[in-house]
Amino acid sequence: GQITQVDKNVGCSVVGYVDSDGDGDYDKLTVTFKNTYPRYYEHIAFKLHNNGSIPLRVEKVIINGQEFTELPVEVGFDVNQDGEDDFNVWYGDSFGAQLHPCESVDISFDFELKQAAPQGGTYTFTIEIIAVQWNEYSP
Repeated sequence: GQITQVDKNVGCSVVGYVDSDGDGDYDKLTVTFKNTYPRYYEHIAFKLHNNGSIPLRVEKVIINGQEFTELPVEVGFDVNQDGEDDFNVWYGDSFGAQLHPCESVDISFDFELKQAAPQGGTYTFTIEIIAVQWNEYSP
């Protein structure tokens, strides 16, 4: 859903669900932080749901095109190309989690804007969770 700012000039987050392959299932998150300020911090949690007919296991996470298959998952982004990360994303542990049909697993991630980042910035990135058939998972 869309967040509407009413009377305070504060940062906010908008998370969009994307069906990137057209199969009717959301498989990617688009995350945007708006009107941010140095040291802005956000923790976002969501559920990954198996709506198929076979058990699945979480194999990897892809954050803005960078693949991760094990912890720790911490990725920094240099948006203004000054050689310093402007923000960091820490991804919570779901690797190897097995989801039987109609089961869900809680997943979360943290976002932190660095001290040197400009006031009032907007930052966007994507997160994809890749799950495979339970017996094809290899840690």
